[in-house]
Amino acid sequence: MERGRWLVIIPIVSVILSVAIVCMGDARIDEKTNVLFLGNSYTAGNNLPQIFTDLAASGDKEVETDMNTPGGCTLFQHSQSTTSLDMIAEGGWDFVVLQEQSQYPTIDYYRETYMYPGARVLDQHIQAVCAETLLFMTWGREYGGKQVINGHASPPFVDFYAMQNALRIAYYGIALELTARVAPVGMAWQTAMTLNHSVDLWADDHSHPTYQGSYLAACVLYAVIFNETPEGLAFTGSLSAEQAAFLQYAAARTVFAKTHVHR
Repeated sequence: MERGRWLVIIPIVSVILSVAIVCMGDARIDEKTNVLFLGNSYTAGNNLPQIFTDLAASGDKEVETDMNTPGGCTLFQHSQSTTSLDMIAEGGWDFVVLQEQSQYPTIDYYRETYMYPGARVLDQHIQAVCAETLLFMTWGREYGGKQVINGHASPPFVDFYAMQNALRIAYYGIALELTARVAPVGMAWQTAMTLNHSVDLWADDHSHPTYQGSYLAACVLYAVIFNETPEGLAFTGSLSAEQAAFLQYAAARTVFAKTHVHR
């Protein structure tokens, strides 16, 4: 019986070691960080990848990005998309950022039937090219509310904070399973709102980001990817120095205080 167990365990260990060796052998020596974004209009809006690139450049970091972000696209759709899968398969990525449709994580049916299965498939492809999966936690609607898609509904969220808590639990749930990291963008929005309730993060539809919202997302990505505070970075885009400094602080406080971690 014991011998049988070892016969099963040894091949599994061999596979794990083989993957590790392949990834170590694939390690690049250049200083550039390559990031692929898979998401939808929450990522495409205001060209978040470009804001992140410019922000990184002001911190003396060379970044190259690419993205596939069709409007309303879900992780499950990305996991079935030849475009997304081919982009991952090109390889050379340090990180692949996965951003789910904004309502799916809060609706049990869509989270369990589409979000989580889609994330699992994408993570397998990402691991195969020795890149790191980074989950982009989105933000709740400005006023919360019940989220309904094709008859499937979330709880009636009384406000942004209630919806954000559901998003937090959903993203950390799949992150724990995949042993993936999370870019807690939505939690940084919560931090910013707590510090200054009048901060302008939502567009007029109460869902998509303003430039400030996208800049805050870029600050979070910078902090997570480089493990450095974005505070003091010179790139401010279309914001005033004061606005940028506030958002940099909110991102750093969120990422490094770790008060948002789901246990």
